[in-house]
Amino acid sequence: MVRRTLDIDQAARLAFAGYKPHKFPDFEDLIVESLNKKHVQAHLLKNDIVVIPGSNSAFDYLLYNLRMFRVGAKKYRVVDTNDEAGDSGTRWHQGFLAHARIVYDWIKDSEHLDGRKPSLIIGHSLGGASAQILSMSFGVYAVTFAAPRTKSNDDRITNDRLCLNIMRSDDTVPKIPETIIHMGIPALMVPSKRSLLPRHHMKRYIWALSNHDLPSAVPKTWPK
Repeated sequence: MVRRTLDIDQAARLAFAGYKPHKFPDFEDLIVESLNKKHVQAHLLKNDIVVIPGSNSAFDYLLYNLRMFRVGAKKYRVVDTNDEAGDSGTRWHQGFLAHARIVYDWIKDSEHLDGRKPSLIIGHSLGGASAQILSMSFGVYAVTFAAPRTKSNDDRITNDRLCLNIMRSDDTVPKIPETIIHMGIPALMVPSKRSLLPRHHMKRYIWALSNHDLPSAVPKTWPK
């Protein structure tokens, strides 16, 4: 596995472009494979970076965001075997885990990766929730923006320091669900100016980064 270091502002721009690649030719040229299955989208880039956009329809909320720990009698893991990554004993938000599992299977089956792990995972919002889980499962670095919380306890788990979670203090999404916590390292930005636009949008995160609203908790690159 190649360790890939990115500037945080570059990672933010990749996360933004992941929603509508056709509007960003430079980003579209980097794509070698894309996933679009069961309302889950992701892109694999030439440098083995995986970009996972967040919710883009009401169906996403019904399928993933609003599902907590159990759906019927089925409890999800990233993989089905007891001795593989993802079965750590940690209880995950089941909707986010179901989303992450689709991305996990796609990465594992990627002909381009041919068994390699991603070099870095980037996610926003719902995609950031998946990135937290996949960072642990693959043992690779990840950076998330505006990601909700994913796991139900604060026990240390394998690879839990590989994921950096960047949040705006005025964004409510990273504060929910209140009963669980983030997987990884929290990095809080306190914007110097109040935003009149939706604070959860990647544009507002890019704006904050470009205006240097970076406390010491937010590194300039990841991994540092």
